[in-house]
Amino acid sequence: MRVAGIDGCRDGWVAVTVESGAFAAATCRHGADLRQMLSGLAADMAIIDIPIGLSSGPAGRSVEKAMRDLLRGKASSVFNAPCRQALDAASYEEASRRNAEVLDVGLSRQTYGIMPKIAEADRTIAGFGQDRVREGHPEVSFCVADGLPIVANKSTAKGMLWRAGVLQRLGFDLGGARAQSAGHAPGQTGRCHGCRDPVLVGAAGCAGHQPIHSAHPRHG
Repeated sequence: MRVAGIDGCRDGWVAVTVESGAFAAATCRHGADLRQMLSGLAADMAIIDIPIGLSSGPAGRSVEKAMRDLLRGKASSVFNAPCRQALDAASYEEASRRNAEVLDVGLSRQTYGIMPKIAEADRTIAGFGQDRVREGHPEVSFCVADGLPIVANKSTAKGMLWRAGVLQRLGFDLGGARAQSAGHAPGQTGRCHGCRDPVLVGAAGCAGHQPIHSAHPRHG
């Protein structure tokens, strides 16, 4: 099974792909357009670190609460997804007002900051279907893989080493993934943080490795 983990970066999207659980051979690529990237990956399943399946009201999504319940001590890493009606708002104030009208809660500026990515994903995923493209959260993947939330911030030395240790136990070659990303995006790797960030690699690998995969809602 070919599984890809996808995250947004400043100048587009970055994907880490794992074939049949062979984490040591994971590959990384960059693309400016999400639709083209998904078409070119030829993955059986893609896990994207962006809210999809947005609510149009009146009820919000249940997945955020489920993730916060799992990430005790790290729940602040989960933010509420916007309603679909807020996606084309011209300002943060307008987007937050629309969200409050539809879902009875405003939006954080963090959410508003990635609204262009959320809107692109919302337009794109409809053409592929959620049987092939699903939403993931890197901190959830690491929590399930490690047995508890990684409370240290990923930008700190402790957080980076902790996450790198989890990935090494899974068999990821972080150096190899970085080298391949440089080949896919010449001159872009400095801005394409996802290629270097082990969180993205965890989103791809953990999602495709069933013993350490957590799904919501649960079935069966």
